[in-house]
Amino acid sequence: MVLQNFIVSVQAVLPLFFMMMLGSVIRWRNWLTPEELTKLNNVVFNLLFPFLLFSNIYNTDLKASFYPELILFSAGGIFLTFLIAWFVVPKIEANPASCGAMIQSSYRSNFVLLGLPLVANIFPGADLGMTAIAIGILIPFYNVLAVITLETFRSGRLSVKRIVHNIITNPLILGCLAGLIAMPLAIPPVIEHTISQLSATATPMALILLGASFHFNNSRHLQRNLLLCTVNRLILVPGFFLPLAAILGFRGLAFATLLGIFATPCSVSSFVMAQQMESDGELAGATVVYSSFFSCFTMCFFIFLFKQLGVL
Repeated sequence: MVLQNFIVSVQAVLPLFFMMMLGSVIRWRNWLTPEELTKLNNVVFNLLFPFLLFSNIYNTDLKASFYPELILFSAGGIFLTFLIAWFVVPKIEANPASCGAMIQSSYRSNFVLLGLPLVANIFPGADLGMTAIAIGILIPFYNVLAVITLETFRSGRLSVKRIVHNIITNPLILGCLAGLIAMPLAIPPVIEHTISQLSATATPMALILLGASFHFNNSRHLQRNLLLCTVNRLILVPGFFLPLAAILGFRGLAFATLLGIFATPCSVSSFVMAQQMESDGELAGATVVYSSFFSCFTMCFFIFLFKQLGVL
Protein backbone atom coordinates (compact mmCIF):
# COMPACT_ATOMS: atom_id res chain seq x y z
CA MET A 1 0.00 0.00 0.00
CA VAL A 2 2.85 2.38 0.85
CA LEU A 3 4.57 1.70 -2.47
CA GLN A 4 1.30 2.05 -4.37
CA ASN A 5 0.53 5.40 -2.72
CA PHE A 6 4.05 6.59 -3.45
CA ILE A 7 3.67 5.64 -7.13
CA VAL A 8 0.33 7.48 -7.35
CA SER A 9 1.92 10.56 -5.74
CA VAL A 10 4.83 10.57 -8.18
CA GLN A 11 2.53 9.95 -11.16
CA ALA A 12 0.41 12.96 -10.17
CA VAL A 13 3.37 15.35 -10.12
CA LEU A 14 5.82 13.86 -12.63
CA PRO A 15 3.94 14.89 -15.81
CA LEU A 16 3.89 18.50 -14.57
CA PHE A 17 7.61 18.31 -13.81
CA PHE A 18 8.43 16.81 -17.24
CA MET A 19 6.53 19.53 -19.08
CA MET A 20 8.34 22.24 -17.12
CA MET A 21 11.66 20.54 -17.85
CA LEU A 22 10.76 20.51 -21.54
CA GLY A 23 10.31 24.27 -21.25
CA SER A 24 13.75 24.51 -19.66
CA VAL A 25 15.20 22.78 -22.72
CA ILE A 26 13.51 25.38 -24.92
CA ARG A 27 15.15 28.12 -22.86
CA TRP A 28 18.53 26.36 -22.93
CA ARG A 29 18.40 26.03 -26.73
CA ASN A 30 17.22 29.63 -27.12
CA TRP A 31 14.28 28.55 -29.27
CA LEU A 32 12.16 31.35 -27.83
CA THR A 33 13.22 34.88 -26.90
CA PRO A 34 11.95 36.51 -23.68
CA GLU A 35 9.67 38.70 -25.78
CA GLU A 36 8.20 35.66 -27.54
CA LEU A 37 7.67 33.94 -24.18
CA THR A 38 5.75 36.96 -22.93
CA LYS A 39 3.52 36.95 -26.00
CA LEU A 40 2.85 33.21 -25.76
CA ASN A 41 2.04 33.55 -22.05
CA ASN A 42 -0.49 36.22 -22.97
CA VAL A 43 -2.07 33.82 -25.46
CA VAL A 44 -2.34 31.10 -22.81
CA PHE A 45 -3.82 33.26 -20.07
CA ASN A 46 -6.02 35.45 -22.23
CA LEU A 47 -7.27 32.82 -24.69
CA LEU A 48 -6.57 29.17 -23.87
CA PHE A 49 -7.27 29.15 -20.13
CA PRO A 50 -10.65 30.91 -20.53
CA PHE A 51 -11.60 28.15 -23.00
CA LEU A 52 -10.40 25.51 -20.50
CA LEU A 53 -12.52 26.95 -17.69
CA PHE A 54 -15.47 27.43 -20.03
CA SER A 55 -15.28 23.79 -21.12
CA ASN A 56 -14.99 22.43 -17.56
CA ILE A 57 -17.94 24.45 -16.29
CA TYR A 58 -20.13 23.93 -19.37
CA ASN A 59 -19.72 20.14 -19.17
CA THR A 60 -20.37 19.82 -15.45
CA ASP A 61 -23.48 19.21 -13.40
CA LEU A 62 -23.67 22.43 -11.40
CA LYS A 63 -25.97 21.03 -8.72
CA ALA A 64 -23.75 18.01 -8.16
CA SER A 65 -20.48 19.94 -8.33
CA PHE A 66 -21.23 23.02 -6.25
CA TYR A 67 -19.79 22.40 -2.77
CA PRO A 68 -20.41 25.47 -0.58
CA GLU A 69 -18.37 24.13 2.34
CA LEU A 70 -15.37 23.77 0.05
CA ILE A 71 -15.73 27.36 -1.17
CA LEU A 72 -16.15 28.72 2.36
CA PHE A 73 -13.13 26.83 3.69
CA SER A 74 -10.98 27.87 0.72
CA ALA A 75 -11.94 31.53 0.86
CA GLY A 76 -11.57 31.59 4.64
CA GLY A 77 -8.11 30.01 4.48
CA ILE A 78 -6.96 32.40 1.78
CA PHE A 79 -8.27 35.42 3.69
CA LEU A 80 -6.73 34.27 6.99
CA THR A 81 -3.36 33.81 5.28
CA PHE A 82 -3.72 37.27 3.75
CA LEU A 83 -4.52 38.88 7.14
CA ILE A 84 -1.62 37.20 8.95
CA ALA A 85 0.82 38.21 6.20
CA TRP A 86 -0.59 41.78 6.19
CA PHE A 87 0.35 42.24 9.85
CA VAL A 88 3.54 40.14 10.00
CA VAL A 89 5.39 41.07 6.79
CA PRO A 90 5.75 44.85 7.47
CA LYS A 91 7.38 43.97 10.79
CA ILE A 92 10.19 42.05 9.08
CA GLU A 93 10.54 44.03 5.83
CA ALA A 94 10.88 47.82 5.66
CA ASN A 95 10.56 48.28 1.90
CA PRO A 96 6.84 48.78 1.03
CA ALA A 97 7.28 47.41 -2.51
CA SER A 98 8.77 44.19 -1.17
CA CYS A 99 6.02 43.97 1.47
CA GLY A 100 3.37 43.98 -1.24
CA ALA A 101 5.10 41.20 -3.21
CA MET A 102 5.64 39.08 -0.09
CA ILE A 103 2.05 39.39 1.12
CA GLN A 104 0.73 38.45 -2.31
CA SER A 105 3.01 35.40 -2.49
CA SER A 106 1.70 34.12 0.84
CA TYR A 107 -1.90 33.53 -0.22
CA ARG A 108 -1.95 33.54 -4.05
CA SER A 109 -1.29 30.06 -5.40
CA ASN A 110 -0.98 28.80 -8.95
CA PHE A 111 -4.38 27.10 -8.66
CA VAL A 112 -5.30 27.39 -12.33
CA LEU A 113 -1.98 26.45 -13.90
CA LEU A 114 -0.90 23.64 -11.53
CA GLY A 115 -3.91 22.94 -9.31
CA LEU A 116 -6.30 21.91 -12.07
CA PRO A 117 -3.95 19.41 -13.78
CA LEU A 118 -2.82 18.14 -10.38
CA VAL A 119 -6.40 17.23 -9.47
CA ALA A 120 -6.86 15.65 -12.91
CA ASN A 121 -3.73 13.53 -12.40
CA ILE A 122 -4.81 12.37 -8.93
CA PHE A 123 -8.29 11.44 -10.20
CA PRO A 124 -7.90 10.59 -13.92
CA GLY A 125 -11.15 10.87 -15.85
CA ALA A 126 -13.05 12.48 -12.98
CA ASP A 127 -15.54 15.31 -13.48
CA LEU A 128 -13.53 18.41 -12.55
CA GLY A 129 -16.60 20.65 -12.31
CA MET A 130 -16.11 21.09 -8.57
CA THR A 131 -12.56 22.32 -9.12
CA ALA A 132 -13.54 24.55 -12.06
CA ILE A 133 -16.33 26.19 -10.04
CA ALA A 134 -13.89 26.80 -7.18
CA ILE A 135 -11.54 28.48 -9.67
CA GLY A 136 -14.36 30.66 -11.00
CA ILE A 137 -15.18 31.90 -7.52
CA LEU A 138 -11.68 32.19 -6.06
CA ILE A 139 -9.96 33.92 -9.01
CA PRO A 140 -11.90 37.18 -8.42
CA PHE A 141 -11.11 36.85 -4.70
CA TYR A 142 -7.38 36.49 -5.45
CA ASN A 143 -7.48 39.54 -7.69
CA VAL A 144 -9.34 41.74 -5.21
CA LEU A 145 -6.85 40.94 -2.43
CA ALA A 146 -3.91 41.45 -4.82
CA VAL A 147 -5.10 44.88 -5.93
CA ILE A 148 -5.80 45.92 -2.33
CA THR A 149 -2.34 44.74 -1.25
CA LEU A 150 -0.27 46.18 -4.09
CA GLU A 151 -2.18 49.44 -4.30
CA THR A 152 -1.92 50.03 -0.54
CA PHE A 153 1.81 49.35 -0.36
CA ARG A 154 2.40 51.42 -3.49
CA SER A 155 0.52 54.58 -2.57
CA GLY A 156 -0.97 54.02 0.86
CA ARG A 157 -4.53 54.19 -0.52
CA LEU A 158 -7.02 51.94 -2.30
CA SER A 159 -8.50 52.42 -5.75
CA VAL A 160 -12.00 50.95 -5.95
CA LYS A 161 -12.09 51.75 -9.66
CA ARG A 162 -8.94 49.71 -10.27
CA ILE A 163 -10.30 46.77 -8.24
CA VAL A 164 -13.56 46.72 -10.21
CA HIS A 165 -11.71 47.03 -13.52
CA ASN A 166 -9.42 44.09 -12.68
CA ILE A 167 -12.41 41.91 -11.85
CA ILE A 168 -14.62 42.65 -14.85
CA THR A 169 -11.78 42.40 -17.37
CA ASN A 170 -10.06 39.27 -15.99
CA PRO A 171 -10.15 36.67 -18.83
CA LEU A 172 -10.34 33.75 -16.39
CA ILE A 173 -13.41 35.21 -14.72
CA LEU A 174 -14.96 35.93 -18.10
CA GLY A 175 -14.35 32.32 -19.18
CA CYS A 176 -16.08 31.01 -16.06
CA LEU A 177 -19.04 33.37 -16.51
CA ALA A 178 -19.37 32.37 -20.15
CA GLY A 179 -19.46 28.71 -19.12
CA LEU A 180 -22.22 29.36 -16.58
CA ILE A 181 -24.26 31.37 -19.10
CA ALA A 182 -23.88 28.69 -21.78
CA MET A 183 -24.79 25.74 -19.51
CA PRO A 184 -28.52 25.67 -20.45
CA LEU A 185 -27.73 26.17 -24.14
CA ALA A 186 -27.01 23.54 -26.78
CA ILE A 187 -23.72 24.49 -28.42
CA PRO A 188 -23.29 23.10 -31.96
CA PRO A 189 -21.04 20.00 -31.90
CA VAL A 190 -18.44 21.55 -34.23
CA ILE A 191 -18.02 24.55 -31.90
CA GLU A 192 -17.97 22.39 -28.79
CA HIS A 193 -15.30 20.17 -30.38
CA THR A 194 -13.21 23.23 -31.26
CA ILE A 195 -13.47 24.56 -27.71
CA SER A 196 -12.50 21.14 -26.36
CA GLN A 197 -9.40 21.02 -28.55
CA LEU A 198 -8.36 24.53 -27.54
CA SER A 199 -8.88 23.81 -23.84
CA ALA A 200 -6.77 20.63 -24.12
CA THR A 201 -3.76 22.70 -25.19
CA ALA A 202 -3.94 25.15 -22.27
CA THR A 203 -2.28 23.16 -19.48
CA PRO A 204 0.67 21.62 -21.42
CA MET A 205 1.37 24.92 -23.16
CA ALA A 206 1.30 26.86 -19.89
CA LEU A 207 3.57 24.37 -18.09
CA ILE A 208 6.09 24.35 -20.93
CA LEU A 209 6.16 28.15 -20.98
CA LEU A 210 6.56 28.22 -17.19
CA GLY A 211 9.61 25.96 -17.52
CA ALA A 212 10.97 28.14 -20.32
CA SER A 213 10.63 31.16 -18.03
CA PHE A 214 12.81 29.64 -15.29
CA HIS A 215 15.70 31.92 -14.51
CA PHE A 216 17.40 31.20 -11.20
CA ASN A 217 18.46 34.55 -9.80
CA ASN A 218 21.46 34.55 -7.50
CA SER A 219 21.04 38.11 -6.25
CA ARG A 220 22.02 38.04 -2.60
CA HIS A 221 19.67 40.85 -1.61
CA LEU A 222 16.72 38.56 -2.43
CA GLN A 223 17.84 35.51 -0.51
CA ARG A 224 16.15 36.14 2.85
CA ASN A 225 12.80 37.27 1.46
CA LEU A 226 12.88 34.60 -1.24
CA LEU A 227 13.44 31.89 1.36
CA LEU A 228 10.63 33.23 3.57
CA CYS A 229 8.17 33.40 0.67
CA THR A 230 9.00 29.93 -0.65
CA VAL A 231 8.88 28.18 2.74
CA ASN A 232 5.64 29.93 3.64
CA ARG A 233 3.94 29.13 0.32
CA LEU A 234 5.05 25.48 0.05
CA ILE A 235 5.32 24.30 3.67
CA LEU A 236 3.66 26.53 6.27
CA VAL A 237 0.39 27.30 4.47
CA PRO A 238 -0.38 23.74 3.27
CA GLY A 239 1.05 22.33 6.50
CA PHE A 240 -1.66 24.15 8.44
CA PHE A 241 -4.72 24.15 6.17
CA LEU A 242 -4.51 20.65 4.68
CA PRO A 243 -4.50 18.79 8.04
CA LEU A 244 -7.29 21.12 9.19
CA ALA A 245 -9.30 20.24 6.08
CA ALA A 246 -8.76 16.53 6.74
CA ILE A 247 -9.93 16.92 10.34
CA LEU A 248 -13.06 18.75 9.14
CA GLY A 249 -13.94 15.83 6.88
CA PHE A 250 -12.94 16.88 3.35
CA ARG A 251 -12.14 13.84 1.26
CA GLY A 252 -11.47 12.70 -2.30
CA LEU A 253 -11.92 15.22 -5.08
CA ALA A 254 -12.81 18.00 -2.64
CA PHE A 255 -9.57 17.47 -0.71
CA ALA A 256 -7.56 17.28 -3.94
CA THR A 257 -9.05 20.65 -4.91
CA LEU A 258 -7.91 22.08 -1.58
CA LEU A 259 -4.47 20.62 -2.21
CA GLY A 260 -4.46 22.49 -5.53
CA ILE A 261 -5.39 25.70 -3.71
CA PHE A 262 -3.04 25.55 -0.73
CA ALA A 263 -0.08 23.39 -1.84
CA THR A 264 0.70 24.80 -5.29
CA PRO A 265 3.43 27.44 -5.80
CA CYS A 266 3.05 31.19 -6.24
CA SER A 267 0.90 32.28 -9.15
CA VAL A 268 2.54 33.53 -12.33
CA SER A 269 -0.07 36.30 -12.27
CA SER A 270 1.43 37.58 -9.02
CA PHE A 271 4.61 38.46 -10.91
CA VAL A 272 2.68 40.22 -13.69
CA MET A 273 0.61 42.26 -11.23
CA ALA A 274 3.67 43.13 -9.13
CA GLN A 275 5.34 44.57 -12.21
CA GLN A 276 2.26 46.48 -13.33
CA MET A 277 1.61 47.99 -9.91
CA GLU A 278 5.16 49.10 -9.04
CA SER A 279 5.81 46.38 -6.49
CA ASP A 280 9.02 44.35 -6.17
CA GLY A 281 8.79 42.56 -9.51
CA GLU A 282 12.23 40.99 -9.15
CA LEU A 283 11.28 39.32 -5.85
CA ALA A 284 7.85 38.30 -7.18
CA GLY A 285 9.38 36.70 -10.29
CA ALA A 286 12.06 34.86 -8.32
CA THR A 287 9.42 33.54 -5.90
CA VAL A 288 7.38 32.15 -8.78
CA VAL A 289 10.42 30.37 -10.22
CA TYR A 290 11.80 28.89 -6.98
CA SER A 291 8.42 27.91 -5.53
CA SER A 292 7.43 26.28 -8.85
CA PHE A 293 10.61 24.22 -8.91
CA PHE A 294 10.51 23.04 -5.29
CA SER A 295 6.74 22.46 -5.36
CA CYS A 296 7.36 19.35 -7.45
CA PHE A 297 8.81 17.78 -4.29
CA THR A 298 6.50 19.29 -1.67
CA MET A 299 3.31 18.50 -3.63
CA CYS A 300 4.47 14.92 -4.04
CA PHE A 301 5.04 14.71 -0.28
CA PHE A 302 1.59 16.04 0.60
CA ILE A 303 -0.15 13.76 -1.91
CA PHE A 304 1.72 10.74 -0.52
CA LEU A 305 1.01 11.74 3.09
CA PHE A 306 -2.71 12.14 2.61
CA LYS A 307 -2.95 9.02 0.43
CA GLN A 308 -1.40 7.14 3.33
CA LEU A 309 -3.92 8.68 5.72
CA GLY A 310 -6.82 7.68 3.47
CA VAL A 311 -7.89 11.26 2.77
CA LEU A 312 -7.22 11.15 -0.99
